[in-house]
Amino acid sequence: MSKKKPKVARLQLKPTTVSTGFGAGTYDPSTGDVRYSLDPTLQEFRDLFYSAAEDFAPTQDYLDYAASLGETGQSILDRGLGLDIGRVTQDYYDAQSRMLAPTRAQ
Repeated sequence: MSKKKPKVARLQLKPTTVSTGFGAGTYDPSTGDVRYSLDPTLQEFRDLFYSAAEDFAPTQDYLDYAASLGETGQSILDRGLGLDIGRVTQDYYDAQSRMLAPTRAQ
C-alpha cells in the first residue's frame, strides 16, 4: 500500500484571506465561516448609507396611503372605461354652447 496522500487531499481548500484596498475577506473551509472587514472609511460610508435608508424606510402609514391611492386610481379607471367618449364630448360642447348663448344673443 502506498503512503502517498490521495490526490483529493491535495485539492482540499485551505483557509484563505484576500486583502484589497477595500478591506479583507477570510474563508475557512473546515468550519465554512466567511468573515470580512471593511476599510474604516468604507465602514463610515456604509453606516451613513444604512442610517439614511432607515430614516426613509416606509412606515405602515405610508403603505396604507399608497394602497388607498391605488384603489382610488383603479376606481377612476373603472368609471372611465364605461364612458362613451363621443357622448361626453357632445355634452361638453352643448354645455359650453349654453353658457355662451346669452353673449351670442346680444
